[in-house]
Amino acid sequence: MKDNAIPPPRRPGKILAVAWLILFLPACVLATRHTVCTACPLSGIQKAVETAAAGDTIIIREGVYKERGITVKKRLCLIGEGEAVIDGQGQGEILSVFAPGSEVRGLAFRNVGVSYTEDPAAIRLVRCEGCLVADNVLENTFFGIYLQQSEGCTVRGNRIVGRAKEEASSGNAIHIWKGERILVEGNYV
Repeated sequence: MKDNAIPPPRRPGKILAVAWLILFLPACVLATRHTVCTACPLSGIQKAVETAAAGDTIIIREGVYKERGITVKKRLCLIGEGEAVIDGQGQGEILSVFAPGSEVRGLAFRNVGVSYTEDPAAIRLVRCEGCLVADNVLENTFFGIYLQQSEGCTVRGNRIVGRAKEEASSGNAIHIWKGERILVEGNYV
C-alpha cells in the first residue's frame, strides 16, 4: 500500500456487534459455574450462594435439599439439573432474591410454611429488575412466586400446585405487588 493511500474503511458494525454480545449475553452464559450436590464439597444451596461471585451460575444437581431462608443478594443464576428439590419443611419462605438480573430455572420447591402475617413464598423477588423465573415446579406452597416492587421480570413455564382447599387458607400461585412490566406466560396453576 502506498504511503498516501487511503486506508480501507473500518467496520463499526462488527465492533458494535461484538460489544453488544459482550454486554447483553445472559449472565449465565459467561459465568463461573458452581455445582451443588448431596455428595459435593458444596452440598448446601445457601453456602453456594455465599461462595459465588455476582454473575455466577449455581447448578443444583438432582437430590432433595432441606433448606429454607435461602437469600440471594447478588446477581446469580440458580439452575436445577434432573430432579433438584428444595424442601422448606413447612417452616417459612424458601428462596428470596434481592438482586436484579437473577434467574431461577428448573428447580422444584416444596413445603412452604404458612403465615397470614408474613406471606411466605417458595420464590420471592424483592425490588428486582430483569429477573427470570422459569420451568420450576412448586408444590404445597402458601404463596408460589411473589414479585414485590419488581419490574421487567418474566415468570414463564412454571407448574404451581397449592395445598389449600379454601381461598382463605392460601396465598396466590403468582402474586405481583407494586410490579411493573411483568410478563407472566405459559404457567400451569
